[in-house]
Amino acid sequence: MKLLLITGNKYKLAAARKGLERTGIEIEALKMETPELQSLNSKEIADYSAKFAAEKLQKPVIVTDASWQFEGLNGFPGPFAKFMNNWFSMKDYQRLLKGVKNREAKIIEVVSYCKPGEQPKSFQGSCEGTLSLKPRGKRGFPLDRLFIPKGKSKTSAQMKEKEMTEFWVGMGHWKKLAKFMKEEKNGKNQVRYF
Repeated sequence: MKLLLITGNKYKLAAARKGLERTGIEIEALKMETPELQSLNSKEIADYSAKFAAEKLQKPVIVTDASWQFEGLNGFPGPFAKFMNNWFSMKDYQRLLKGVKNREAKIIEVVSYCKPGEQPKSFQGSCEGTLSLKPRGKRGFPLDRLFIPKGKSKTSAQMKEKEMTEFWVGMGHWKKLAKFMKEEKNGKNQVRYF
């Protein structure tokens, strides 16, 4: 079976392929603009975009959305991280976090699977961590230079490509999608998603 991942991000594509390897599901990426629902809920955002893409393309698709939650900033930037990366430089993030004592952070990523004419099915994964006092690494977005996953000593921006892929796959959402797809193929569909 082939699925289209709606993204232009090579890291998301690598994570999807790794997360679904040995499932018989082939992932192809398609860079496509979809309307992004303004919501504080990544599930709603991913579901909306997945339904839009599935209807427009008349093919099953998957869409991901991530929420970066900083405890010391009451969960900011949340699902708006993508937009913040367009507006904020690394220096802006440093100014924003100056004096913030609680450096706990969490990334929540949702993958939504949708067939044309059906409602999306969503699967959530997450990773806890902390925010570095200083940016480290050059890979990815400004937030990658700050986020240190729990149990790691380096930021996600300092990780090699393979390690970064394993980090995103390790959140568990791809495993949940793979289990759902297997159940769907076998006609059982008893997987509890999201």
